[in-house]
Amino acid sequence: MSGRNIRRIVGVLGAAAVAAGFVVAAGVGVAGAADSSVTWTDGNARFTRSFSNIKPSAGDDITVSTKFEWFKGSVFESEFIYDIWDVHPECLTFKSATVDGKPYDIHTQDADFVRVSNNTNAWSVTPPSGSNRSRTFAFTYQVGTNCNRNVPLTTGMRYLSSRSSGGNINAYSDVGPDVTVRLDTSSTALDTVSSGVQVGQSVPLTATVTGGAAGDAVEFYDGPAKLGTALLDGTGVAAFGWIPDAVGRHGLSAKYLGNPQTESSQSSLQTVQVSLDAEPGTTGSVGNLFGS
Repeated sequence: MSGRNIRRIVGVLGAAAVAAGFVVAAGVGVAGAADSSVTWTDGNARFTRSFSNIKPSAGDDITVSTKFEWFKGSVFESEFIYDIWDVHPECLTFKSATVDGKPYDIHTQDADFVRVSNNTNAWSVTPPSGSNRSRTFAFTYQVGTNCNRNVPLTTGMRYLSSRSSGGNINAYSDVGPDVTVRLDTSSTALDTVSSGVQVGQSVPLTATVTGGAAGDAVEFYDGPAKLGTALLDGTGVAAFGWIPDAVGRHGLSAKYLGNPQTESSQSSLQTVQVSLDAEPGTTGSVGNLFGS
């Protein structure tokens, strides 16, 4: 059975295939949904790979299943499956496997694959006239915190069967579906600014970010105007000294810029009254300003 390099897209059909949501490969027909599954045929066999969630967050459990169907031919053309390799990103940690819905022990595993085997009593897949019209192999993983975020991570499968040409493994190592791990969430809070803010005097602004990392940037704003930038310390706090230059009400906020693993976030707006004199909440007068 053919099946190498299944993701090689036929050049003349590439643009149309992408627009239609399908992948077309030389020698193998592949149809993939844009969300959680991909289906392809090779000879008399049909394969469907489905993910329970292709946009998980770090720490989530996700399950991928591969369904085999021998959708045409006579019962004498049944296929016998000996080994299945589920190919996955190295940042996924294997948890469990099932065959046709029943728990099954794995044979071997490595950083990027898990293998189940049944060499003594192979799994048979028969045409519609037979009793075993399909087989489903499912693998559950936990998404690691070391997964790259917001980029497609390749998955696939390999298998060895009675119809493997010359004993070669049928390889669909990058057929998909791809998994895209979401950015971690964050939240930003601007600590309450003390009263009695005056023009020309330094006012400490402190932002606390949940989900950020030391050295990440936080911007401070007065309305739409950026006041400056400070970096998070090891406790998730960024501090900035603001020197107001105008009397009146100022809308202050802080924005965490995020990082490759974490999304950005912004605090709520905090209104602060700035005055000319030492009396909290007053605006002073021209006379006070010039000492008369």
